[in-house]
Amino acid sequence: MRRATMRPHPRMLPLWLIAPIAAAGGFAAVWYRIPAGAMVGALIAVGATSLISGRSATIPRNVNFAGRALLGTAIGSSLNRQTLEMLGSAIVPTIVIAFGLLGASVGIAFVTAKIAKLDKATAICSFTPGGMGEMTSMAHDLGADMRIVAALHVLRLVLILVVVPIAVVFVLSRG
Repeated sequence: MRRATMRPHPRMLPLWLIAPIAAAGGFAAVWYRIPAGAMVGALIAVGATSLISGRSATIPRNVNFAGRALLGTAIGSSLNRQTLEMLGSAIVPTIVIAFGLLGASVGIAFVTAKIAKLDKATAICSFTPGGMGEMTSMAHDLGADMRIVAALHVLRLVLILVVVPIAVVFVLSRG
């Protein structure tokens, strides 16, 4: 059986154009020491390009797969025996807190899905704590709206980058 080649729609931005835009955005964000800079910078650069041009970007399936495989490799390579040994007595409270946070996130997602008229998969992927790349990738597999998931995770990240430093300064000044 012959596989159909993916030809971008004329209204879509091709990979050869968005790849250098994404790389430039990623490098710029890393240069300015933005947390998760490579991902956030690429996302902002490509998103801005899409908004300005009025055209969406297209990523071939094999490139999407390769990116997700590299993301999995990066996450998996950070685990080792020393990491697990360092966790030691923190493992049980971490598991309890993770399940509590997951339960609260799913509850918030159901309420938000109803209020904002989002499908449940999109809402759960949007409000479940986790890495932006991982949750967006999972959203893709679950048939959720990746655009909304990515946008809400970027919003969460921006809020954290603004609120946490202020909160730390406030808490430290009180102590």
